[in-house]
Amino acid sequence: GLRMKIFALFAMLSYFLAQGVVWAYLFLIGVKAGIGEQEVANALTLSQFAGIAGALLAAVVGARFGRALPLMLGIAAGAVCLYFIVGEFSFLVFAATTFVYNFAWNMTHPFLMAAMASFDLRGRVVVYAVAMQMVGLAIGPALAAAAIGDGQFVKVNILGAALFVLSLALILPPVLTQAKLAASAMQGSRA
Repeated sequence: GLRMKIFALFAMLSYFLAQGVVWAYLFLIGVKAGIGEQEVANALTLSQFAGIAGALLAAVVGARFGRALPLMLGIAAGAVCLYFIVGEFSFLVFAATTFVYNFAWNMTHPFLMAAMASFDLRGRVVVYAVAMQMVGLAIGPALAAAAIGDGQFVKVNILGAALFVLSLALILPPVLTQAKLAASAMQGSRA
């Protein structure tokens, strides 16, 4: 119903707030850790290829495992990655983390959009979801700036991880409810 659609839309907002919080500061997080600017830029650039792989995986996997499992794995991976880039860390850790982070982000996004499409045959939820996505990406960097305060980026990572966890908590109930409804409809059509 309407409540589940609202949960899903706020999940999208929370997920993209997390993305806006984190992505805007990944370069500075890497530099603050003592990694050279060019190395950080190279890692972020190359991580885009991991993002392509994540999106392709979503296309290949499709609905084979449902939506809940890929969403849980992808959103959790985004949150867990932030643990590894706190304080000082090596270039290898930064590169690996940004690769996994970008892979997870781009694998998760298609599953989020597919979930949104499944909630409304008229397509209105998807339209609102894209608006929530853009609001999250627009506001996220400002939230992160307010959280930084003393120049330490650990608060950015904590905020990003908390927003990822919130998005997962918000998206699972509607996704699981929709899966049950779809399964019931399939069994009903077979009877």
